[in-house]
This record gives sequence, structure tokens and C-alpha cells, in this order.
Amino acid sequence: MDGDSGFKKFNEVYDEEDLFTVIKQMRDEGKSWKYTRVIKSLGTRKLLKTIYDGSGQPIDLYTHENVVIEPISKISKEENISEEECYLKYFDFIFRDTNAQSSIRTRVMDAINSEYDFVSIDYTPISGKSKGKKTTLYYKGNNCDLIAWLKDVAVKKNGQLIKLEKLGTYWDGFPLNNLTKEGDVLFPNGKKPEQLLKKIIELATDEGDIVLDYHLGSGTTCAVAHKMNRRWIGIEQMNYIEDITLKRLTKVIDGEQSGISKAVNWQGGGSFVYFELKKYNQDFLDKIIAANSKGELDDVYTEMAKNAFLRFWFDKNEFEKDENFRSLDLDQRKELLIGILDENQLYLNHADMHDSRYHVTDEEMALTDLFYGANND
Repeated sequence: MDGDSGFKKFNEVYDEEDLFTVIKQMRDEGKSWKYTRVIKSLGTRKLLKTIYDGSGQPIDLYTHENVVIEPISKISKEENISEEECYLKYFDFIFRDTNAQSSIRTRVMDAINSEYDFVSIDYTPISGKSKGKKTTLYYKGNNCDLIAWLKDVAVKKNGQLIKLEKLGTYWDGFPLNNLTKEGDVLFPNGKKPEQLLKKIIELATDEGDIVLDYHLGSGTTCAVAHKMNRRWIGIEQMNYIEDITLKRLTKVIDGEQSGISKAVNWQGGGSFVYFELKKYNQDFLDKIIAANSKGELDDVYTEMAKNAFLRFWFDKNEFEKDENFRSLDLDQRKELLIGILDENQLYLNHADMHDSRYHVTDEEMALTDLFYGANND
């Protein structure tokens, strides 16, 4: 917890990508990759003096003699190893220098007055991510450039080097054009890029986790989750689900190759179960809309009066004596009957499925219990 606030401390989120893929991409784009040198030896370290930061905290300043720094290209040739092997071998000592501005750097520059080519400091920060921890920083050259380590922006995982990129609130680089082709179903102006969902799911879940999308739409989220070996639950109330969403997810199982399929080597497979909610008042609503005559509508009302869940204020006796209702045309009668149905009871509640009035089959009960895990209690 963070202090007494009751909230957990925020952990920064990073995007991860193979380091050598990043390096190659930067070079292909004509950009300069800066982490290209190795400190093979920090030489002999000697205390030069103690200086103080703005709050009066001590900073021990050291000089270094006989420091050995070599470029990765040279080491690779001398040791007859590839550049990738060199990065793996010397990972903890690969660096770049930067003229990042700070008050401490200014104090170090003033203290050495360009007399030393390589120095370091030990101090304890009073703020920031290293607050309260003894910290060592290294500076190089007449400008006292700060040494920035590759290990601060990359990690080793299972013998692989991974570049870490801190994620902010603005994400770009996702294809926004021609999304109608993804999933091999048409859903104009309503699809999200599969690449975007891939990143979100990677950050928030592990394989086997359950992803829930309660506005399923064209099915992008669940399609991506399926391809990434996540379990999923999708919920949708619009009528297009059979023509668009179900078709898309079926094509995913068949191995369709749009979206992220090639990136994750998707070959198809898996399964899903499709459920529809058991209608309650929705069944009466459908019958009201479908009625083609006042006689049919009267039959619907008779059934409603016996079995529907009506609004609490509805008075059946008063309604049936109301002559004004008899004078209404068909559409007006439909509007009035729809208005007395309780919209919170459009579908049957799980707790009511054993009531014989609702004609729930044994198969429907078994599937419902299985879905809710009722048999596992």
C-alpha cells in the first residue's frame, strides 16, 4: 500500500520487444542506436572529495584511472563472436553517454573543473525512484556526460535481450485504415484494430486468463483473445450477432489469417459455446410488435395478464374497464401494452428457471447450471 491512502503503489507499464529487432529497425530507418560501447574495466577508484547537494546531503566524488572502454564492433572482431553474442556477454557493462541536465551533474562539473576524464559519485537521493537508496553514477569526458546503462532500459529473459519502452497515455502505430478486412466480416466504422487489442491483452493478461467483453460488437476483442490462447466471454444485445460476430469467431477457429494471425502464428483451433438469454417479458414484447390485428393483440394481452411481469403501478381491473383503450388504433395499443411491461424483466432470472410457468427445458437448465458453476458448489 502507498502510505495510509489504501491504494497500491502505481507500477509503470512497459512495452517489450526483442532488442536486436529494435536495433535492426532503427538502422533500417537510418536512426542511430546509441548503446554501442562496453566498459571492460572501471580501473582504480580513488576518493577525490566530498561535495554536497542543495539540501546539504553528502556526495562522495571519485576519480578513475586506467578505465578501459571499447566499442562492441571491436570486441566482436577481437573475440570472434557475433554482435548479438557480444551484447549478451557484456550486457551489464554496455552504455551510452548523455548530457542529461541535473543539479548534481552541475556540482560535479564545478568540482572537477575538467581535470578528470572519468569520475563517479556515491550519494543517497532524497526523492525519485531511488529515494533513500545508496546510488552510484558515472560521468565521462570534459562535459561530464552521464553514463546511461543498457540494463536500465532492457532486461535478460530466458537468454534473450528484451528492450523496455515505457508506455504513456498516447499509443500510435496501429493501422486504422482498411479495418473492414479484418476478421473477414463487414462492420463499417465499428471495428478496433486487432494489433491494439493484442497489446492491451498482452499487458493485462497471461495465457489461460479470461477476457470479458460486454460490448462484443464485431468480436474483435474475443477474436484476438482466442488467437492469443486466452479464454473469453463476449456479451452482445444487438441482432447482428449471428450475421457478423458468430461468423467472425467461427472463422477464427477455422484459421483465418487477417489481423494478428501471422504475428502469433495462428493456425486455427479451439471452440466456443453460444448462448441466448431465455426470454421472459421480451417474448411478450416480440409478440406485441408482430401482431397484425387488434384481435391478435387482445390474445397477447390475455397471455400477458396471466404470465407477464407487469409494472408495479398497473391496475389490471381498471385497465380492462378502460373504454379509451378500445378507441385506440393498432399502433397506439401496441405502444400502451409495451409500456406496461416491466423492462427489468425482459429475460428470465436464473433463480426462476425451475418455475413450470416458464417452460425451461431440462437441457436449458443443465447448460445454465454448467455456465454458472452451480454443480461445483
